[in-house]
Amino acid sequence: MEWSKIYGGSNFDAFLDVKETSDGGYITSGYTYSEDGEVTDTNNGGQDGLIVKFDDLGNVKWDKVYGGSENEKINSLIVTPNGDYILSGYSYSSESGDITGINQGEGDDLLMKIDDEGNISWSQLYGGSEFDSAEEIVQTTDGDLIVVGYSSSSESSDIIDVSNGERDGLIFKLSL
Repeated sequence: MEWSKIYGGSNFDAFLDVKETSDGGYITSGYTYSEDGEVTDTNNGGQDGLIVKFDDLGNVKWDKVYGGSENEKINSLIVTPNGDYILSGYSYSSESGDITGINQGEGDDLLMKIDDEGNISWSQLYGGSEFDSAEEIVQTTDGDLIVVGYSSSSESSDIIDVSNGERDGLIFKLSL
């Protein structure tokens, strides 16, 4: 092992995804309940999405906490060709903190685009009347986004297909 680092505060913190950045460092996504210790950004309420950018030796360059008044989690992220980041996860919040848009159910798919300093370019909620979660995201060769996850919703709001059970796989494409 070349190096290892522990990152977090006094509450539960976790990383769920990591990508290499154009400067040779790393960017991670996950969630936090903390706003102390190494978590320097302010928690917006409950569980918030967490993004931390590290240099090539694992030293923190910056951290950002994204969320609203309820729980959020950032499951995955991608690095765009221009060096920005698109985040995918879920949100229980509506129009509070960093969350824009109206939550359609228990939890909705959360997609956000941030720049190389963690500033939000845009954020959007997608979902139906039940719980929906964006688990993974990829950018297609034509620049669009393919998002996969799961949905408990059926033919409501953004969900246009019929659910086959309690929780079904969900895939959708977004044009940027």
